[in-house]
Amino acid sequence: MQLWKRCRILANSGRLEMIACLDKHPRLHVKALADRLGVAEDVASKNLQLLAQAGFLDQERKGKYLYYWLVQDDRLLRSVMNEFGPKTEIEDIIFQLTGFTHERRLAIVSVLSQGMQAFDALCRRTRISPMAMRRQLEKLERRRYVVCEGHEYRLAEPASDLGRALMDITRSDFTLAQV
Repeated sequence: MQLWKRCRILANSGRLEMIACLDKHPRLHVKALADRLGVAEDVASKNLQLLAQAGFLDQERKGKYLYYWLVQDDRLLRSVMNEFGPKTEIEDIIFQLTGFTHERRLAIVSVLSQGMQAFDALCRRTRISPMAMRRQLEKLERRRYVVCEGHEYRLAEPASDLGRALMDITRSDFTLAQV
């Protein structure tokens, strides 16, 4: 699944709470997780299915119960989990993730990873219209992933491990052919 789709799935407070719960209590079945989080079973089931489809969870059926646990070798998931802590709010994690929830923003990061670019060059290389480019750049600038210097844009050094991981994954896994 593409990075922007995986980020969209993660950028949800309920699903992030499920991940945090599964980190503390591995191998829970749907009802047990729903009870721990105080949500309806059908809501828990749907969100767990989305997380599993995105590759963040493994699952196994035992009798009438479907058990879920976190995948251990997923870099994005590990980076998100490392952000959980007393100083970080779930909204802060969502804010970082939403910088990467659109394929156009991934294209911009990919092009800028090759060096500074003028606005027109960014539009041309990514095939994004000027109006759409302005919107996407605003979102990346608000999240401090992109900086404008004069009339050129460059990537910023993200302040968090999650931001650095998102940038690295985009640089290594994204190609402009995906836009």
